[in-house]
Amino acid sequence: MNTNTFFRVASIVAATLASQGCIFGRGPGPNSSPSQPSGYQGTVTLVNQSGANICRVEVLHSGPGAVDSEVNVAPGQSTTFEARGEIRRVAISECETNRVLFGAPSRDVQWSFRGFQSGRVVLYAAGQAPPSASDHQALEVSATDYSDWWRTELRWFARNPDTRMRDEELATEFLRTVRAHAAAERWTEEFRAFQILSDDWEILRNRRTGIVTGRRLMGVGLSKFPDGHCQAQAFFVQQSHDGSDFVSNLRFAGVANNVAVPCALTEWFAAQPDVVH
Repeated sequence: MNTNTFFRVASIVAATLASQGCIFGRGPGPNSSPSQPSGYQGTVTLVNQSGANICRVEVLHSGPGAVDSEVNVAPGQSTTFEARGEIRRVAISECETNRVLFGAPSRDVQWSFRGFQSGRVVLYAAGQAPPSASDHQALEVSATDYSDWWRTELRWFARNPDTRMRDEELATEFLRTVRAHAAAERWTEEFRAFQILSDDWEILRNRRTGIVTGRRLMGVGLSKFPDGHCQAQAFFVQQSHDGSDFVSNLRFAGVANNVAVPCALTEWFAAQPDVVH
């Protein structure tokens, strides 16, 4: 299945689900976690036994708000933060590298973290976590480069992002169109970086006559919300066809999947050379 066929199938599925009362894009989407126990709530002490220096701890809750702590925790030291409500994601990042030590999703599992079960949490080096612990919750390093994390997240949006269209002028106009729509709808997020994901325009046709009515592109934007959490969101824009050619102006054409991501990943993405701001 090529990328355009994938987009068409995804659009049909989204429309069908929307007609049945399911909300895409601005609602929960794939960043919704399954039902999780509330677990421990309150002050959490994180002890660093990973052998690496920790510089950032991000905790995303199921309700409004997020913990995003810039810290400097050397091996053997500790830091504290607040856990409240159900925990959706935790990301613990290493100093002076583009790596997350804990929290990256696996290829097939988006929500592997089930919340804090203790007020004392110890992050161990890979293979060093005890099989059981009565006085703390043991976490184990599974280091992942931000680039690999981002490629894993992209599975929610595109089959083969390596073949995506690279057109800075078009991407800038795409983002300008999204921002204009966001302002009109009073969306609260701040878009930090954007990238086209389509490998080519998807041609739109009248279902009965086959006449070309327009063409569409898909892109992804990473943004930060006032409550502190960050998100990757898929967007569509399209151009109409006037019977002889495509009109030049882009028109906002909807949203698709969204995935909660750590703000550290958003900042890494915004620094890449092939994105627009």
